[in-house]
Amino acid sequence: MLLGSVFSTLFAGLLADWMGRKPLMILSGVAFVLSIPVIALSQGYEYLLFGRLLQGISAGLIGVVVPLYLAECLSAAHRGKGTGIFQWLLTLGIVTAALVGMYYSYRVAAVASTSDAATLFAFKDQVWRRIFWVSLPPGLLFVVAVCWSASRPAGSSGAAKLRAPTRLCCVRAAMIRPPLKCARWKRQPTPCWLLAPPAKKCATSLFASQSMSFPSCWRW
Repeated sequence: MLLGSVFSTLFAGLLADWMGRKPLMILSGVAFVLSIPVIALSQGYEYLLFGRLLQGISAGLIGVVVPLYLAECLSAAHRGKGTGIFQWLLTLGIVTAALVGMYYSYRVAAVASTSDAATLFAFKDQVWRRIFWVSLPPGLLFVVAVCWSASRPAGSSGAAKLRAPTRLCCVRAAMIRPPLKCARWKRQPTPCWLLAPPAKKCATSLFASQSMSFPSCWRW
């Protein structure tokens, strides 16, 4: 499982940009759900290894794309609380899994003290499979919740609205004063007093409409 998480986290950001946040969350949730029956019904080492690897890949993707999605959806006032709740729920799941394991370990100890070796072996074979079946409802709940979530974060549309007028200011500034270039090609802020009056007025009105205050006119 850890091996799958190591590899999936390396490409989670690229996949989130290519596929989108919501599709990747759905894919990772479905992979987690599918890994549970593969593990719980496995009768050999190969299927068990494949299921655990698939579960690790899904866990690595979820650990990256969900905080990214929350950071883009939530406002600045609630962004910290939202990602903190996600981390708290993740830790709560780990603690719950440990408690479930402790419960079944006591059950195994009780059976071992009152039954023979064949009964104990059969009970152990059922116990570790039940532990994985317990994690199936949270996985299904995650997939259903993601399907009902917004497909596009609210913050992305605001960024698009901000970038388009700002690029227009860059074009105007470049047409009036050729040495000035947009930060898309030259990543440097240009002080407002260096801008020609039309471009300076455009940038000033843009930042005022967005309730932003910049010491220099950042041009995207």
